[in-house]
Amino acid sequence: MDEIKKHIDELVMTQIRKQAELIQIGQEIASLATPIVVAFVDLADSTQMKQNCEPEEWLGYIFDFIQRVDHRAIEADGTVIKRIGDELMVTFKEVLAAERFVNSLISDMILQTFRYKIALDCGSAYHFRFKDHLADDPYGQVVDRCARIAKHAGTGTVICTFEYRNQLDDPANYVPMGPFSLRGFTKPIELFARSIVNVESENYLKPLVRMVNELSQRHQGYRFVSREFTPEFLISYGEGDVRPFIARELLNVPKLPYSPKQFQEILRSAYNRDEKEREFLGYFIEWEGKVSDVTLHDSHISISLFVEIKEGSSFSQSIGLILLLPLTYLEIVKALGKGQSLRVRGIIYRICIGVITLNYVDFEITEESG
Repeated sequence: MDEIKKHIDELVMTQIRKQAELIQIGQEIASLATPIVVAFVDLADSTQMKQNCEPEEWLGYIFDFIQRVDHRAIEADGTVIKRIGDELMVTFKEVLAAERFVNSLISDMILQTFRYKIALDCGSAYHFRFKDHLADDPYGQVVDRCARIAKHAGTGTVICTFEYRNQLDDPANYVPMGPFSLRGFTKPIELFARSIVNVESENYLKPLVRMVNELSQRHQGYRFVSREFTPEFLISYGEGDVRPFIARELLNVPKLPYSPKQFQEILRSAYNRDEKEREFLGYFIEWEGKVSDVTLHDSHISISLFVEIKEGSSFSQSIGLILLLPLTYLEIVKALGKGQSLRVRGIIYRICIGVITLNYVDFEITEESG
């Protein structure tokens, strides 16, 4: 009996010792997480090119792109982890190095002839080295998140997270796109975008500003003076989150692939409606509806226009839209009557109890109110 008890005592003590060792090993593993920046650079249109061109043509095209991006990454102290078809995964030790890499791609005259997109994120990751001759392969949430946000990047854009943008000396290059729900992540992620096309925003807007000012001068009279537009007026809207529709033109935003009726049915049949609603934040929609109310908000710096969407006689329940509009829309909105039919365009900013709030809004009158 004593021998059995002694044997059990030894086993229990060994188990306790091993558990303590495992805890220590786990702590050592956790301490090995290192901060990195992850970048995915993806060439666009290559699948179509493979169908339309001879192998020697599209192979040379892809090879040239990968080689040039690879060279720029090394110049910026980055590490090319892997090449996945016509996409490269690159890591950097700091955000400033990643931004040097992005700037070098944008300024490369040869790369300006390619259509591609970039996704950027930063955080902590764990590195495996499966074989001695291979670069360390990072694993962690930051890698997964960056791969997810790459799906929301349109051709010709750089897209990044708040964590990345927040570490930049000059974050103004990246404009907010709004929150996006990513598969596998419980909370929406705030994303920001920058154009790969290296164009000064002031120069980009000059033709538009010149045109509207020339037209307005023709309508000056004794009782009024026409409004004078400037690039600063179009770029900056001061306080508040409301932005005009023209800002959307600088982004590549995915369009919601559902009609109002289809969208209503998707939300109604969702097992977890709150989670399902978050999936559609940041999508662009274009629907028709009727004005139901107008409200002036936030110390007179923005307007909320309420629109009811109802699609056909079989549409069991209407969808409410709240259009967030800059105060510059006030004259137009005041002329709208209840029941006025509108065609509405904008970005899904919020969904709450079936009511959809849109930002970056534009609308047009489709018929007289009845």
